[in-house]
Amino acid sequence: MQTYTDVELINGCIKGIAHYEHALYNAYAAKLFAVALRYTHIHAEAEDVLQNAFVEIFKSIEKFKYEGSFEGWMRRIVARAAIHAYKNRLQFDAEDTLINMPDLSADALSQLNCNDIIKCISCMPDGYRIIFNLAVIEGYAHAEIATLLQIKEATSRSQLTKARAYLRNQLQATLKPISIKQI
Repeated sequence: MQTYTDVELINGCIKGIAHYEHALYNAYAAKLFAVALRYTHIHAEAEDVLQNAFVEIFKSIEKFKYEGSFEGWMRRIVARAAIHAYKNRLQFDAEDTLINMPDLSADALSQLNCNDIIKCISCMPDGYRIIFNLAVIEGYAHAEIATLLQIKEATSRSQLTKARAYLRNQLQATLKPISIKQI
């Protein structure tokens, strides 16, 4: 199978050449599916999000300005598709209050592995998970999140605070207590 540069893929897709569209899909589907799955945490929903995102990617590929990475541009489209899917299912409660939880110690964090953290993130309530992914994983600012989700910036900040607290609680529950006998 021949590999193409992003420029070749983009130009081929702009021309509507199916071979390039197929090559683009094969090159990025797995990475973009992982992004979709982080938002939906349900395999079938992530597949739907990915499909809708690729429709948007192919439809608007000529708008890519070569400012920043092409993969990053596509990841943003996937994130927006996931948000759109979420908004079709649920609405946010804009009046939530802040929850303050204790921090995890560095010793406690050393007991965790990546899969524990990913599992805890995927178990977050939808609103928390989406805002956590947008802010922490994708690097969106609260103003951008507020615009994307049509919520107030304060709601975004509140949801992120709650998401972090939820994650702390879940991670603490995941930790195996060390007894004095084990030391």
